[in-house]
Amino acid sequence: MATLSPTVLFWLLIACLALWIFTLLQQRRSIRRLERSHEEMQIEETLVFDFLHGLGEAFSETIRPGDLHRLIVEGATRVLDAQGGALYLTERTGSKLTPTFISKGCPPLVDVPSHILQQAAATQVALESFLKLHTVGNGEGLLGRVWQTAAPVCSNEFSEAPELAKLRDSSFGATSVMVAPLLYAKQNMGVLALANSRLGAPFSQNDFVVFKSIAEQSAFALYNAIIYSEANEKKRLDHDLEIARDIQRILLPAESPRVTGFEINGMNIPARQVSGDYFDYIKVDDERLGVAIADVSGKGVPASLIMAICRSVLRSQAVANPSPADVLQKVNRQLYPDIKEDMFISMAYLILDHARSAVTLARAGHDAPLLYSDKVQTVTPLKTPGMVVGIDSGDVFDRLTKDVAVPLERDDCILLYTDGITEALDSDGNEFGLERTMKAFRETAKQGAQAIVARLIDDLRNFVGATPQNDFDCDPKDMKKTPITESEEPAAPAEQPDGDDPVAGMQADLDRFRDLAMRTQADFENYKKRCAREKDDAIKYANKSLLEKLVSIVDHFELGLEAARGEGEKSPIYSGMSLVLKQFRDFLAENGLQPIEAVGQKFDPNLHEAIAHQPSEEVPEEHVITQTRRGYRFKDRLLRPSTVVVSSGPGTKK
Repeated sequence: MATLSPTVLFWLLIACLALWIFTLLQQRRSIRRLERSHEEMQIEETLVFDFLHGLGEAFSETIRPGDLHRLIVEGATRVLDAQGGALYLTERTGSKLTPTFISKGCPPLVDVPSHILQQAAATQVALESFLKLHTVGNGEGLLGRVWQTAAPVCSNEFSEAPELAKLRDSSFGATSVMVAPLLYAKQNMGVLALANSRLGAPFSQNDFVVFKSIAEQSAFALYNAIIYSEANEKKRLDHDLEIARDIQRILLPAESPRVTGFEINGMNIPARQVSGDYFDYIKVDDERLGVAIADVSGKGVPASLIMAICRSVLRSQAVANPSPADVLQKVNRQLYPDIKEDMFISMAYLILDHARSAVTLARAGHDAPLLYSDKVQTVTPLKTPGMVVGIDSGDVFDRLTKDVAVPLERDDCILLYTDGITEALDSDGNEFGLERTMKAFRETAKQGAQAIVARLIDDLRNFVGATPQNDFDCDPKDMKKTPITESEEPAAPAEQPDGDDPVAGMQADLDRFRDLAMRTQADFENYKKRCAREKDDAIKYANKSLLEKLVSIVDHFELGLEAARGEGEKSPIYSGMSLVLKQFRDFLAENGLQPIEAVGQKFDPNLHEAIAHQPSEEVPEEHVITQTRRGYRFKDRLLRPSTVVVSSGPGTKK
């Protein structure tokens, strides 16, 4: 058997050793690559966890919207190592996207006009200001298409985005872009976008997968922030309504007055925090007491405000005036110009003359008061004529509203109420009705005013159970000669004539025709009132659309002036543009347009729109640091709010 020579064995040994060394080096390289990959994954994992931890703050009640928007953009930029990013959210009307945060150095993601590009070559401020003010329409550019289709996009070619392709070779153009819609709970809240320029690497498919996950988490955080914001706003409104309810309670009588010969009692129970029901006792003079009840159409805060106005006017007219009808006529004339055409007030007002034991009643479309006669133990509606306050300027109202003397004998009672009593519903939708009201009144009339009120409230609560109701107010004024009052609205049903009396039937028909004629005339007066208001508004705000367009021109002109400042404030271009801008502003001022002061002012959501919050050592918290777009008032209306950056206080941790 042939044996290998020592030389061959030596070289074989050398070859094996070289192969082993080569394999060892390859393994070490692979290990180093895996270690680097592991480190990169750990870094990326840490960045993602930091991002998610930051979004967790959105579930707290204290995070500001501007802070959350900054957190989303900067977090996504950091995780994916992008040059810049932008967040565009749907504005209130739902027709456009508004930029809420654009990171510094982010390439433009919208179509930029050529004159802005020329200005940006001299000063970057012009481009930044344009991007912060520019809104995106549905389907406009890449951002608008992603918002419209709700489909995320990763693009390195820009074949379908010409607005980005034309900027690709410029110093601030993007070369790679990712855009995703912010979808949650069937709501499209806007888009999130990241961009890289020539200085950064194109985004990979792995980057795109991570980016879509970030967009999903961001949408979830934004949605929850909206929910928290709405909850806080509701809490604030509930607090304000509770204060309003306390104020309204102060406006109502705290206790019933003591009047010789009469027993009086009243109560108001609003179903909401505030209501449009009202009752009052007014000292007319030393011998007379006025008792009023009213119901404003509608519910809630608007009705309560009209009620407060009605109370003031009624009290100013009632003193020393012994005629209830005359008081109501004067109240109607004062309130008519200030009440909207879709609102009105039903009222009943009676005057007790305790020196003569007499009662005089006037009714303005209110539910007919109920009269209990102790002698025959019957209850009769007092259907005096009258129409509601606020739908007629005075002529028709004055003809209909008359004083009626109410004959009262000992232990007789009068009950005043609103339709919250008769129209209260049970769980089956049945009304409490006038019949039950009259029955409860008749059965407790001998027991006095307080007992009547208590019985009605008990019967009502047992009837409705837990069924939600409109307001029902009780204001019984019970006299031994005993009047009473309860509260809620409209005119009582027409009295049924005796079927065997042809004269009564003809009179009823005549009353119906007269009532129809009066209502038609009142509707015509209402129509004239509405037309007059619309005409006044049309004249007053005729130039609004033109001024809105001019304001946009002034915005761009100011950007151009800022760019021209770079050539020196003494240059002819700057001086000429300043003169033209002054002429623009003078023209706007002459037409009733006034700029809104913002910088240094306390943030006012009615005048300012915050696009970001920033810490500031100089500017107090909740005061405006800078104004990115000027706001304007047009006469007594807001044309557009100022977009501002608001201070979050010194050294606030973000």
